[in-house]
Amino acid sequence: MNKHIILTGFMGVGKSTVGPRVAERLGLPFIDLDADIARATGLPCDFYIRRFGVEPFRKWERRLLTHALRQPPLVLVPGGGIVLDIEHRRQILQKGIVIWLKAPKRVLLERLQNEVRPLLTEKDRSEQIEGLLKDRWPYYQECHHSIETAFLNPDQVAEQIISYAQNNLT
Repeated sequence: MNKHIILTGFMGVGKSTVGPRVAERLGLPFIDLDADIARATGLPCDFYIRRFGVEPFRKWERRLLTHALRQPPLVLVPGGGIVLDIEHRRQILQKGIVIWLKAPKRVLLERLQNEVRPLLTEKDRSEQIEGLLKDRWPYYQECHHSIETAFLNPDQVAEQIISYAQNNLT
């Protein structure tokens, strides 16, 4: 393979669970951009965003994304908001095969109900998820491929990603 495999999608779709499985099965390095940002800043992403705001976080994201995309082929999991920046979208669509992992809002609500997420406060999560999805939906649709994760286990999602990648990157 001569391109990266990049998994995008909303929080809770399974990117960080599935990404390492895909990387291991293909013998590729794995990068979780949020984990890299946490290591670089010394703070968990949710805490960093609450303390310094989204814009400084996006600057870290931009720096580490650019670095990751300069590496030999790997499996990359950026945060779900990576698609909001036109330059980020251009970079990932050019340098990789971008697969959108998606799930219905009701499934996302269930998966995220007990998780701390910086963009979801404790008030109406349903409304917040709906708003964020509405903002991101057009950009997710630009991805090369999409996989509905609601009724698949992580291994099934990984197999679909691998199958698509092998048929489209060789």
